[in-house]
Amino acid sequence: GEPNGYFDEAMFVFYSDLELCHRIKSEGWKIYQLPGCYVLHHRGVNRKNPSVVLIINGYRDELYYFKKWYPTSTVRIVKMIQIFELCLRMVKWGVVYIVSSARRSAMRDRWVGASD
Repeated sequence: GEPNGYFDEAMFVFYSDLELCHRIKSEGWKIYQLPGCYVLHHRGVNRKNPSVVLIINGYRDELYYFKKWYPTSTVRIVKMIQIFELCLRMVKWGVVYIVSSARRSAMRDRWVGASD
């Protein structure tokens, strides 16, 4: 596995902080929130129109996290939820593509990753 205290490099980005916290807690350490601290995170500013690559990496990281820490029965449930969510996304994208000609170029950019 990965060295203690470091992010798991097998993850793209989406679940790395959660996975690190899981390892910290499993080692008996405590995690504290500091309500007076603020973090400015530029990378994730626009998640309204993520590229397909970002969406796929998000699902991959989620599945990896659950496979690493949870039983197979939970992983199966996560897979079913992901499939259902992907189907909903595809239906939504199809409807938007058909109905809104103004959004078509933005949707093409999403497929090729131009919005990353």
